[in-house]
Amino acid sequence: MGKESSQAASPRDLRLDQVSKSFGRHRALAEVSLTFAAGEVAAVLGPNGAGKSTLLALLSTLMQPTQGTITLGEQRLTRGSPLRALIGYVGHEPGLYGDLSAKQNLRLFASLYGVHEPERRI
Repeated sequence: MGKESSQAASPRDLRLDQVSKSFGRHRALAEVSLTFAAGEVAAVLGPNGAGKSTLLALLSTLMQPTQGTITLGEQRLTRGSPLRALIGYVGHEPGLYGDLSAKQNLRLFASLYGVHEPERRI
């Protein structure tokens, strides 16, 4: 999954540097450092409780790390960052409306998030 973050990153790489996430006294991630190259496909594998969902929530800016930094190119990913518009994330509970078709759900969320050219992208 990714490569060690000690290697030089390109301007489009996604990089985690010493990222940890705690929920109270429970540490879900501990000092994770990885670099994902632009266009790279990666799988996140591990047993229940390993921190997979937490990692994905951090990468999609749904949460902030307790410590460490996450960057896309030279820009730091933070909750509410404009970079969030470039990130798509569907977790194990996607939160879609069952009364709507897939296209209708995409149109709805595109309108809520101001997606440019939604019909072309859908």
